[in-house]
Amino acid sequence: MGGLPDAHIYTPSGEIVYSMSSQHMPLGILGNDEFDSLTQQLELQPGWRILVCTDGVTEARNEQGVRFGENALKEAIKVGADDVLGCLESWFTEFLGDKKPDDDVSILEIDCDSQGIAVEGHALPVGVVLGEAELFEPLFRAEFFWGPVQLRSPEPLTLIRDWVRGHSLLGADSDIVLTIVCELFSNAVEHGILGLDSELKDTVEGFQRFYEMRRERLASLRSGHIRLELELLADEQGAVLYMLVSDSGSGYRRTSVPSGDDLDQSHGRGLQLVEALCSSVSVTHGGSTVRAVLPLGVPHR
Repeated sequence: MGGLPDAHIYTPSGEIVYSMSSQHMPLGILGNDEFDSLTQQLELQPGWRILVCTDGVTEARNEQGVRFGENALKEAIKVGADDVLGCLESWFTEFLGDKKPDDDVSILEIDCDSQGIAVEGHALPVGVVLGEAELFEPLFRAEFFWGPVQLRSPEPLTLIRDWVRGHSLLGADSDIVLTIVCELFSNAVEHGILGLDSELKDTVEGFQRFYEMRRERLASLRSGHIRLELELLADEQGAVLYMLVSDSGSGYRRTSVPSGDDLDQSHGRGLQLVEALCSSVSVTHGGSTVRAVLPLGVPHR
C-alpha cells in the first residue's frame, strides 16, 4: 500500500486481526528508477474482511476542528461488524454535520469469501493437442538458485514471473504456473528455511505472531537455499511442464488439509491447491522436495 491510512483485516465478529500500514509513496510520485515495489503477502481465512479508506476520511475535520481519526475506523469495525460501511457512513455524516469534506472520501470493504476449487480428484488428462502450431521458442530445462541474500530480497520471484509470462508455450497458462511456483516457493521459505509452523495461524494472536516471526527470521537469515527446476517437454500430443522445488531445510510435517467441514482452518490450503491444479504432485525428503507435473493447455476448474 502507498499513501493510505492503515488497512484493517478483521473477523466477522469485528475483531481486528492485523493492520497494514502504507510502506510506499502514492503512485505517480516517484519515477520507475526510484519506486520501491516491495509487496506483502498475507494468508486470510474465509469470512475475514479488509477495510481500506483514503485519508480524506481519517483526516476530515468537523466545524469545531476535531479530526475524525483512525480510532473511529477501528471502533466502527468492532461496533458495526454486521455492516461496517453503513456504520461508518452514518458516523461520518453525523460527524461532519453541514460541513463539506476537505478532501475526497473513499471507503472500500473487501469480503474474503470461501469459494473453493471444484475438482473431482487430482488427475488431469495429459494429452494436449498442439496440431499444426509451430513452436517459435525452444523447449527448455532451467535451474534457479536462491541463497540468503536473494531470499531476503523484496521480490525473489520477479525474474521467474517475467520469464514465464513471456514464453510462448507458457503464456496461456502463466497464471497457473506462477500460482504453483509461488505456493511451493512460499512453502519452502516459511517451513523449510525459516522453520515456521502454520498451525500458529489457527488463532488471531498466532496469525499475527506467524508473520512477525516470518519478517524477523527472514531479515536475520544468513544460511540456507532454495532450488527451482523447470523442464518443458512437448511432442505432437501436447506439452507438459515439470517443476521441482527443494530447500536446504530439514523438512516439515504436513498438516491435514482443510475439508468442506473445516473451512475455518487458516493453513494447509497451499499444497491442496497445487494438487488440484497438477496431474501429479509428490513430496519427498521429509518435505524438503516437491515435484509437480502440469499439462499445458488443459482447462483448469
